Amino acid sequence: MIYFDDGAAWDKVEAALALMGVLLEERDFVVFARESPEPVRDRYLDQVRIMRKFALEFAFRLRDEAAAIATQPVSVGEVIAQFLLDQRAKWNAPKESTWDLRITGAFGGDRDWADESLCFGFMVENAYYGIYRLWSRAWFVTK
Repeated sequence: MIYFDDGAAWDKVEAALALMGVLLEERDFVVFARESPEPVRDRYLDQVRIMRKFALEFAFRLRDEAAAIATQPVSVGEVIAQFLLDQRAKWNAPKESTWDLRITGAFGGDRDWADESLCFGFMVENAYYGIYRLWSRAWFVTK
């Protein structure tokens, strides 16, 4: 499992994922996505779970469902890179001014002593089956 902040360059993230054995070029996969209704309780803002069709077929015994899934036009690596871009646009884009970010208060920050900053977590749930979890969350920057 790794955590990295919003400023991490894609080439560095990609290298870390490759070291973790992530199948970045894989195109036979599904993505399950969820936005947390309660980020403080759930400890994430948004998350995706990426799973190879092989996992659906053999780990979860969903052979018919796996067979119905077409090869994706993008790779696992491209999905991860796009998730990071989308989350940056969603949470860092100003609502009304450059000082009013959407992430403010998402984890209880008060904009004085403690303020949130976007970060990400990535976990290889099962290397053999190619099951990965990627999430956005906030961490505190304090005075």
